Amino acid sequence: MLQMPRLMLFDYGETLAHEDDYRAQDGFNAILKYADPPAKLDGDALLAAFRETFHELRRKAHAVGVEIPNRQRWRWLFETFDLHFSLPMDELEEIYWDAAAPCVPTPGMEELLTRLRANGVRTGVISNMGFAGTSLRHRIEKLYPNHRFDPVLSSADYVLRKPNPRLFQLALKKAGFAPEETWFLGDNPHADVAGAHAAGVFPVYYDRDLGCAYRESAPLDPDIPCMRIHDWCELYPWFPMN
Repeated sequence: MLQMPRLMLFDYGETLAHEDDYRAQDGFNAILKYADPPAKLDGDALLAAFRETFHELRRKAHAVGVEIPNRQRWRWLFETFDLHFSLPMDELEEIYWDAAAPCVPTPGMEELLTRLRANGVRTGVISNMGFAGTSLRHRIEKLYPNHRFDPVLSSADYVLRKPNPRLFQLALKKAGFAPEETWFLGDNPHADVAGAHAAGVFPVYYDRDLGCAYRESAPLDPDIPCMRIHDWCELYPWFPMN
């Protein structure tokens, strides 16, 4: 019988946060304002070189479950164009991300988090992305200022990508909970549902397309037991407000 979890782990994109679009050129234009001395090129020029060099390499890396961090790719890009910045990389990455992909909470998530807090359920995040974990944590803190997620893991910090169960196992170790005490909520059947199941964690599949430009589609394995929902309110009865 399925039990209420003590730990809820979340995916980030299209689970905790909805990003309507991803415009890398806007991100590069935003950080170029901090070039010292001022840059003589624009975000489109940076993006063209970036895509030409890394697009196919990134696709191949993801196919074998490997993450290439943005910061490492940017290092090549900035040195190639003799770009120097007056801000540290942590700040540049967050400025870029805010400009490239503004985000909002997914519908009903704030209510769900309120209910989890009321029931003493701890929360954390595991996300596949090129942004560092520090940037991911700060973005989530701005999105949900009244809620604390711990741990927060980005694949950019660990080379490994979901569905590799080692990421889930590391999150469990950091949080101090067993797999059977944990649920994982995500929108990707392969990375989230299959990954959580491989680690012994119960998966909740958030099957709702909010119109994200980069959302990946994958078939749901019928042999993997999971809870399939289309709205966060379907979880509210599990976590009543006292």
